[in-house]
Amino acid sequence: MTACLPTAALISLAWTMPACCCGGSRPPPAPGPPGTISGRIDFPESTEPTPLAIYALDLDLSWPRFIAYFINRTRPPASTYEINVPPGDYTMVARLDSDPLSAGGYITCRSNDCTPALSPIRLNARQTMTNVDIANWGSSYAENAIWDVDMFGSLLAIPPTASASATQSPSLPPLPVRQRPHGATPPLPVGWDLRLSTAARYPLLHLDLPADWYEVKQSLQPGGVESIYYFASEDVVSPLGLGASGVILRVEDFCPALDPSRFTAEASFFNTQQGLAHFYFLDRDKPSSGQPFQGYEYVGTKGAPDACIFFEFASVTGQARDHNLLQFDQIVFQARYM
Repeated sequence: MTACLPTAALISLAWTMPACCCGGSRPPPAPGPPGTISGRIDFPESTEPTPLAIYALDLDLSWPRFIAYFINRTRPPASTYEINVPPGDYTMVARLDSDPLSAGGYITCRSNDCTPALSPIRLNARQTMTNVDIANWGSSYAENAIWDVDMFGSLLAIPPTASASATQSPSLPPLPVRQRPHGATPPLPVGWDLRLSTAARYPLLHLDLPADWYEVKQSLQPGGVESIYYFASEDVVSPLGLGASGVILRVEDFCPALDPSRFTAEASFFNTQQGLAHFYFLDRDKPSSGQPFQGYEYVGTKGAPDACIFFEFASVTGQARDHNLLQFDQIVFQARYM
């Protein structure tokens, strides 16, 4: 059973947890035929209807650091959307094709004294839910959801039979273990002192990176706490801007318990001065241009008894990821709390 945490406690993850709006930690809806979610698209001010993608984020099937979603795309002159999804608990977000930093969502909070978080909805079998309108462009909650779809998204498909449950997962064999490459890696030259959230045990995380890497600026996390950082080997504004050889890194000081069954392979462990590093490989089936970003990842944690750092390295191609593994491990090795 998963407890519902206060929004302030895990602000960047609150929407990925099982839906707390709909009865705390009660089970998801009974399986059955899909239902329909629909609504109006209130485009950003001065923007005519334009191509965009609507994401239904499945709160019941998402797991720490991986976001399960359904997607539907609309094109002009449409200013409404409709998406068919299995019974479940969802939040809705959208992004314009023309702007990787655009983000809107279904947010019902309207008053000045409430938190404008994405509003979860519960859809039952065969239910038609209307008036789930997409608005609130520029919401930091919607923006963070879109970034997490890019970095951690897992596309879902509606079960082939009406009686199938989307929550059923086949049992998987143990992961193969890939040996990490070995070789000389020069110390990384450029240091960054990253401010952590007030809830963190340490105030700063020191990160060393190659000289030609850039910080990818994301807006402040919801609540104004900037504790998640992005860096890239190319000068981009989002993962969607990466070229074939580009790499983007997400780093933060919150480490979830990763589910090995969600990865392609496990990497051999290695020790550092501040704890054991434990990483996994994730290969996407169909990397594609356009949104969402889908690529090849090297994901893991560096844990000590009283602290933990989470890393995700992602690239458009498996070749770019694998070519940089020695450098990734050096970044992990040199990272330390201050």
